[in-house]
Amino acid sequence: MLDPRGIVVGGFVLVSALLGLSVTMLVRSADQDRRAIRYAQVVVEEPLGHLGDAIRANAEGESLLQQAVVATGNERNTLLSRSLAAREAATGAWTSYRSSSMGLPGEAELAATYERHFAAGKAITGSVLLPIIDSNTPTVLPIEHITAAERDRQSLIALQDIYEREDQTALASLDHQRASEHSVVLIGGSAVAVLLLVGFGFELRVARHAVTDRRTRATLAELTEFEGRLIRALEFADNDDDAFRVASRALVDTRPDAAVSIVAADAGQATLTPIGEAPSCGVERVAQCRVCRSGVPLQFSDSGAIDTCPVLATGAATPCSVTCVPVSIAGMRAAVVQLTGPVGTPPDMTVAVPLIVRRLGDRITTMRALSRFQLQASHDPLTGLLNRRSLEESVGGLTADDTPYAVAFADLDHFKLLNDVHGHDVGDRALRAFATMLKTSLRPDDLVGRWGGEEFVVVLPGCDQQQAIEAMDRVRAQLGSEALEGSTVTVSVGVAVRDPAEAFDQAVARADQALHVAKTTGRNRVEAWQVDPPDAAAAGGEETARDRSLREEGRRRAAVKVDVS
Repeated sequence: MLDPRGIVVGGFVLVSALLGLSVTMLVRSADQDRRAIRYAQVVVEEPLGHLGDAIRANAEGESLLQQAVVATGNERNTLLSRSLAAREAATGAWTSYRSSSMGLPGEAELAATYERHFAAGKAITGSVLLPIIDSNTPTVLPIEHITAAERDRQSLIALQDIYEREDQTALASLDHQRASEHSVVLIGGSAVAVLLLVGFGFELRVARHAVTDRRTRATLAELTEFEGRLIRALEFADNDDDAFRVASRALVDTRPDAAVSIVAADAGQATLTPIGEAPSCGVERVAQCRVCRSGVPLQFSDSGAIDTCPVLATGAATPCSVTCVPVSIAGMRAAVVQLTGPVGTPPDMTVAVPLIVRRLGDRITTMRALSRFQLQASHDPLTGLLNRRSLEESVGGLTADDTPYAVAFADLDHFKLLNDVHGHDVGDRALRAFATMLKTSLRPDDLVGRWGGEEFVVVLPGCDQQQAIEAMDRVRAQLGSEALEGSTVTVSVGVAVRDPAEAFDQAVARADQALHVAKTTGRNRVEAWQVDPPDAAAAGGEETARDRSLREEGRRRAAVKVDVS
């Protein structure tokens, strides 16, 4: 028969051994936890934090710079100072990151790429952006600067991704260690009730934190994946309406419990127009909208309450609650997202809602900036007509399609005298008036461009010589019937029909020769190109051979000096 004392002693020894083993493994596991946590929080998260600071400071500096270039005076100086401070903070964060970087695979190449992009961006700032800033004139950021800033941001995000993956790897290792720790606590706890209770409580806490961490990471992963899909969808948008439709679809997908509507301001920031068919609160003017005026999201629990928005109180078709979120476009509150729910429970703003609103504003801002840059690059800033380069490119399409066309070369008469007598402002108005007359008097398919100075070139597809003469003579007669500053402005025009075998510049040269005939035979007339044009002196013209030589030299210089492209 077994001795109970031996059983007690044996059990005591066994329990003591198990308890000692459990304590030893717990201490060892805790030490591994501390090392893993220190690695994740100190070694990895220090450079990761510096990268995050650099990204945020760069974004703040870019946002302030976008606001600065549309402002003037002291407001511009204040915004520029704040933008410069933000960029200095970004540079400091980058320096701190470099001193704490870990040399992870691919990190050195990405860091070198960022520094090259940063240097290129500084060069662009010096050559393109500084003249814009010094002009103190409201404008928009150059596309070169926007592109350089986007490259910097993408390089920083790529570096941040490397460290986030390293951080996730460390956390995954920590999760594995915690799982082992769970087994050790259960084994040790089976020997003694106290050890079981202590181990259970400890493990419960660890498990709760692990679950919370996994849920947080899963939520962030889902949000990141959603943001990527949203960005790709918005990149397919060609105009504001397309972008609004994408945002509305995304809001409906993320908030199926709420009715979604969007109202957008017009170009003059005066009226608000609903986008799509979803009902809105009925607000019609920017000045009436509390959200546009305050610039912050607002919630109203009951459209019939005394403290609700007055526009909502009168415009809501049925009692409801509303959450309104402003959309910032190019630094201006140019649209409002409205989420409508039942009375008493206004739709709350999940993380996805502000993300959609921000991405919507960024995409429309980028599209409008690109549209302005494309317009500026292809049109003359004074008259709004095609510039010389764009006109030549457009004519290239006619040539490729074998479309016949006539060329008219127009020159305002005595333009230098008009400038000398009445001033350059009057001269500019005369150019704009003539440009407007060309656009309104000719066909929509006719190509009209400012060639340089007071010279204009018109390309008339499908016109023969007589039709081109009649069209330009109507323009000439209409211009001569209007007075500017008490003076009548007239125009002389030369017309030539392009031969199928010649280039566009050859047809322009022949039209220019016809224009010279119109100038030397009295001005304020339309002349067609002839093989043997009449002699100016024989026709009683005003210009001598020396005058004609000086005039041709002046035109050649103007073509080089006044390049509106």
